Amino acid sequence: MLDSEFLFALDLEHLSGRDLTPEQQHALLLWNQNGAMATIMNLTQLKATDPDEFSGLMAYVRSAPLYVELKVPMKSIVLVHGGFNGFDPEKPLDEYSQNDLVWTRPDSDEDYWDDRLVILGHTPTQYYGRKGKAFVTPTWIDIDTGAGAGGSPMLLRLDDLAEFYADQ
Repeated sequence: MLDSEFLFALDLEHLSGRDLTPEQQHALLLWNQNGAMATIMNLTQLKATDPDEFSGLMAYVRSAPLYVELKVPMKSIVLVHGGFNGFDPEKPLDEYSQNDLVWTRPDSDEDYWDDRLVILGHTPTQYYGRKGKAFVTPTWIDIDTGAGAGGSPMLLRLDDLAEFYADQ
């Protein structure tokens, strides 16, 4: 897969896929199928117009955690991009790889912890038959309502899990 260090090392102005390993070429193809061009174009423009802001953004992204665990009234919550590949309730969070946390698409009947609620995105909720609305299970909530493809963005208030949609 494309890891973050590989992405940061890419020359954005000449992103063609040449000189990449077959695994990197495959990962780049998948990224392209998931909206890479908008990201690449915006990063290229930012790098050209404001190199300092571009550098700051890259530093921020490099330092961003792969997950966040927090407590809100009455519950513990884990925020993660994709889910937990090879989930084991006894496995410490910091033992999951970047790929495990970023590229996972959990099955609709997959369960995570009983005592922690997982909030994730990455998989548009239409994949689970909930186009444009959050997909809620007993142990996790997918909040990717497809805004990147024209769907309605949503916010989830963590205190009470109230859902707010841009079109409401």
